[in-house]
Amino acid sequence: MDRTRVLIADDNAGFGSVLSRFVASHSDLEVVGVAADGRQAVLMAGIFQPDFVLMDMYMPDVDGLEATRRLKASDTPPYVFILTAHKSEESRSAAQAAGADAFFFKNEVDQRLIEQICGLAGREQVPSRRADEGSVHEA
Repeated sequence: MDRTRVLIADDNAGFGSVLSRFVASHSDLEVVGVAADGRQAVLMAGIFQPDFVLMDMYMPDVDGLEATRRLKASDTPPYVFILTAHKSEESRSAAQAAGADAFFFKNEVDQRLIEQICGLAGREQVPSRRADEGSVHEA
């Protein structure tokens, strides 16, 4: 079985690097690129055709919300998980309105992110969970 392709978009190079290593450490997942802003993420998604995009919400030029809207308007949209350091219901609502498939706070990124990716990719059975119940550790 081919590995699940993941594109990361984050303007914080340190966080993008740590997240890339975390995702790539799972044998079923392949990081196909790391974009520095939303415009680059949309371009890279067109080239690399990822299954998932882990998208920072607030980036310069084209932010993660606009990039998500653009990706979701494509003929074969990837799953998009919005990541943010801004803990607010407004952030969660904005991500949902943009079409994001899941929402994670950066300081809560952990194995649940991987489980949700693998579950949606059909790689393993994971308990059903609402998209707003994920999490990830901040670097």
